[in-house]
Amino acid sequence: MVTDRIVNLYRKEYNEYIENSFSWSKLLHQKFLNGICYYHLDNFDKALKIFNSLLKKAKTDTDICGVLTFKALVHTFSGDITSAVFAYKQMLSINPALPDIWLRLSVLYNNTGELELFRQCNLECLKYRNDPIAYSNLGNYYFKTGEYDKALEYSFKAIEMDKGLHLAMGTIAMVYKIKGDMKNCQKYAELYTINGGDAEDIRGAIEQLNTADMSDLDDYDDPAEDNFRPSGYNKCI
Repeated sequence: MVTDRIVNLYRKEYNEYIENSFSWSKLLHQKFLNGICYYHLDNFDKALKIFNSLLKKAKTDTDICGVLTFKALVHTFSGDITSAVFAYKQMLSINPALPDIWLRLSVLYNNTGELELFRQCNLECLKYRNDPIAYSNLGNYYFKTGEYDKALEYSFKAIEMDKGLHLAMGTIAMVYKIKGDMKNCQKYAELYTINGGDAEDIRGAIEQLNTADMSDLDDYDDPAEDNFRPSGYNKCI
């Protein structure tokens, strides 16, 4: 079935909710899976209609968090960031020990320029999981605020945990550029590219450092993994 093929793409990231949300009702569980499929197919209005109706019938925290997770994704991809933030906050009010949700919320705050909230969310993530992305994000935050030694500290901590985390390498390269250490700037710019970063992005960002006000500097890359759909998702239909 097409539904099964679509839902299976989301199992790696969301299997707990896919398996357990509305497990007490075969009909409502299938409705939940149908909502995921409508989200996947960009039929956001239909997906939201399903998720909103399910929220009224939810009995368990898992039911509620499963629905809110996909409601947040629908709002994110349809451009309603305020509603996405609200959905994630609702989840965290039920269970704050959700490091992935703190990371996703941090991405939204970064994208809206709310850097202090971005920082706080990554610190909250670290309360529940020693996470390299959170350390990388904090390195990015301190780079943006001009606290370069802290930016290096957190970015190096990130790549100690994940030696292929190119986002942290990009931050390190730009800090070394600002410090005038071109040898290390070049080294980490190359590592950024070797580990999956875009060479033009990091080159452009480093060149921009020569003239840019730091508050106006374009991101060389998203500071967190904010594409919550599986790669190649449109190939399964």
